[in-house]
Amino acid sequence: MLFSTVRGALPCFTACWLLVSCGSDEELFPPTLETELVPPGEDCEHGGVRLISAGQRALICNDGAGTATLVSVSAEPPGEHCSAGGRRIDVGPDRGGEGAQAGDAKLSESEITSTEYVCNGDDGSDGSTGPAGEPGAVGVSSLLRMTAEAAGVNCAAGGTKVERGEDDGSGGATAGDGVLDDGEVDSVQYTCHGQDGATVLALFQLVSLSAGLECASGGVRLESGLDDGSGGGVAGDGSLSVAEIDTVEFVCNGLDGETGSAGVDGHSALVSVNDEPAGQHCASGGKRIDSGLDDGSGDGDADDGTLDEDEITDTSYVCHGNDGQNGTDGQNGTDGQNGTDGQNGTDGANGTNGTNGTDGTNGFNSLVALSDELPGLHCATGGKRIDSGLDNGDGDGIPADGILDADEIDATSYVCNGTAGQNGADGTNGTNGTNGTNGTDGQNGTDGQNGINALVVPLTLSPGLPCPAGGVQLDIGLDSGSGAGIAGDGVLHPDEVSSTQTLCNGEPGSNGADGNPADRVVYRTSFTSDVNGCSATPLADRVLTFTKQEEGTALLITYYDNFRVAGGGFNSADWEILINGAPCSSPASLLHTVFNGNGANSHNPATVSGVCSATSDGPLGAGSVTLTVRAVTPGSLAFAAGDCYTGFGPGAGILQAEEID
Repeated sequence: MLFSTVRGALPCFTACWLLVSCGSDEELFPPTLETELVPPGEDCEHGGVRLISAGQRALICNDGAGTATLVSVSAEPPGEHCSAGGRRIDVGPDRGGEGAQAGDAKLSESEITSTEYVCNGDDGSDGSTGPAGEPGAVGVSSLLRMTAEAAGVNCAAGGTKVERGEDDGSGGATAGDGVLDDGEVDSVQYTCHGQDGATVLALFQLVSLSAGLECASGGVRLESGLDDGSGGGVAGDGSLSVAEIDTVEFVCNGLDGETGSAGVDGHSALVSVNDEPAGQHCASGGKRIDSGLDDGSGDGDADDGTLDEDEITDTSYVCHGNDGQNGTDGQNGTDGQNGTDGQNGTDGANGTNGTNGTDGTNGFNSLVALSDELPGLHCATGGKRIDSGLDNGDGDGIPADGILDADEIDATSYVCNGTAGQNGADGTNGTNGTNGTNGTDGQNGTDGQNGINALVVPLTLSPGLPCPAGGVQLDIGLDSGSGAGIAGDGVLHPDEVSSTQTLCNGEPGSNGADGNPADRVVYRTSFTSDVNGCSATPLADRVLTFTKQEEGTALLITYYDNFRVAGGGFNSADWEILINGAPCSSPASLLHTVFNGNGANSHNPATVSGVCSATSDGPLGAGSVTLTVRAVTPGSLAFAAGDCYTGFGPGAGILQAEEID
C-alpha cells in the first residue's frame, strides 16, 4: 500500500500505483489516474485535489486545520464495489484516533473519513462466432543474443552487448533457425560495468523556496547528486552543477489555517542532515536526510525549530561513491650517492613504539617536462616552456609511466630569453668648417649587447627535506656570467641562479577520519588576464563573492596565480587576500611575498592557502562575503619596492573558498 500526503493545500499531488497480477500470463495495469488541483472555492472551501480515471472523478478536499490529509490507494478485488475489480481510494486527516497516532503519515482505519472506488470496465458479452479465417502465418520467435563488450566508446569499462530481434530471416538470414543473425537484429543495448576511479562524493544543496508553484507557503528544495561531471559538469570540483543533479525533493511548509476561533497555524517543514556511517544504507557512508513537520508528534515539542525523532515522516540517504582502486606504484628513482658519514651522536632513550597507522593511498610522482619555446606569444625572443603535473593518468595519459602526457599537465610556465639590446644612438654630425664645407660625420654608436639566454636546470631530489617523497628542484637564471659564472657558455653556474622552485612528489598519507564532504560547498572563480602594476586598490578581476551559510565557521581560502617582481638591485612586493575589504587577523594575514635579487625579472607561479576566522573588522559571520586580491609595495625587510606584475601567459588562476568548522 502506497500513501500520497497532501499537506494543507499543497500545489502538487503524487499518485502511486502497484502492479497487479491477475493470474494469467499477461500483466494488467490499473486505469490511468490523473490529478487536478482544486483551488479554494465552492467545490472545496480550503482547496483540494480531484482524481480522474476512466471518466470517473473523485474529489478530495483539504480540512483547513493545518493537518495533513492522507490518501491510501489499494487494489479492489472483483466484488460488491467493482464487478471487474479496480482501485479503492481511502481519504482522511492525519489526526489520530482509535489505534492511530496523529502526524505519523500513516492512514489508519479509524482516520478514514471517505472512500471512493475507481473500477475497471466489465468484460463485454461474447459476440456470435464468425466464419473461420484463413490459417495465419507461423509465428516468429523473438531471440536475444548477449556478447561481451570490450572497453571503448559504448562502455568505458567494458560490459555486455544485448541484441534483440525476430527470427524472421531479415537481411538474408535463415528464418526459424533459432539463431539471431546480424540481419535480424532490431535493437541493441549495452549494460556497462562501473568504472574504477577516484572517489566520487555525494553532494546536496538546499534552496529556500518562496510561496509559489512548488510550495504554496514556501519551503525547501533539496537537490542531490554525485560530483561525477555528468552532462558537462566538472567532476570532483566540490560543486553540484545543474547537470549533476540526480534527485530533487520538495519539503513544503504547512499552510496556516483560516483565521477563526478553530483555525491554527500550520507547522514549519524541517530538514535534518546527519552523517550516515558505512553500512546497510550507504556502503561507503554518506548523509541521512530526515524531514517532517514541527508539529510535536509523539514526544516532540511543536514549533520549537527542532526536528524531534517522533516528528520525522520521511528519511532518505545521499551516499558517497565507493573508493576507486589504488593506482600502480611508480618506479623507484635512482639512488643518489651516499654522503660522508657524520660522527655518531649520543644515543637517546628509546621512545615508546606508536601504533602503526593505516597505509594511505600511494601518491603519484610529480613530473616536469622542459621544452624550447619559440619566439611568439609567450616569449618574444624565445626561451623555455616548463610543464608540470602528476603522473596520474588524467585524460588519455598512462598513470605511473614516468612520462608527463599532455592530459596530465596541471601547470605551465615560461622562462624567456632576454630581448636583444638596443642599438646605440648615432653620433651627432660635426659642425661646419669656417669655409662653409660640411664637417666629417660622427662615428656610429657601438652595437648594443646581445640578450642573455635564460637557463633552467632540473635536479632530482631524494626523499627527505624539503620533499618527504622526493621531487624535482628547478634552478632558474640567466647565462650572464654573474659572480664566478661564465657568460654565454650554456651552463647555469651557481652564481647565475636567480630563483629556485621545488616540485615535490605526493607522499602517501595516513587515512584521515571520515569527513563531511556533503554538507560543505566550495566556491570558486578562475581568470586568465594579466594585471600590471602595484596599487592599494584590489585587482579588478580577482574577485569571488558568495554567501557564508553559518555563524562560528571559518574559511579555507586558496589562491593560485603567477607573481612577478622586477626592478634594479634587490626588491620585493606583497600579494594579500582581503575579506570584505579587510585583511585576515585570526590566525594571521593571508600574504604572499616575492623577493627579487640582483635586478632579475622572474615569473613565480605559486599557491597561497590559509584559514581565516576573523578580519580586522571582527569575526566572520553568516552572510555575503567578497574575496579580493591586491598587489602592494614597498616590499618587506631591507628590500626596495619592486614593479608588480600579476598573471602571465595562457595559464588560468584560481580563487576559491570553503566554509569549514
